Amino acid sequence: QKLELHAQDWRLVARLDHELHAAIIRGAQNPVLDQIGRILTSHVFENRGLTARFAPDVERMRREHNAIVDAILKRQADSAEQAMMKHLNSAGLDFI
Repeated sequence: QKLELHAQDWRLVARLDHELHAAIIRGAQNPVLDQIGRILTSHVFENRGLTARFAPDVERMRREHNAIVDAILKRQADSAEQAMMKHLNSAGLDFI
């Protein structure tokens, strides 16, 4: 819900997105995923929130985040993986 309330605040959107991804990575308790996450977040999330040029589709982001979290909470690993892959693929569209 925070994401929807602050959709025009690019820095906040990037921070909230980062927090969700970081929580998922921590919850996975996978050292390799943790290392990859650190590298990606230091490069991607820090740079994209600095400019209004990054104008994410907040509604799409919200739907994708909800699908990921819902699958995780239901302990549906395959669904969670598919939802995360869809999200990571579509997130690249925000950089084009």
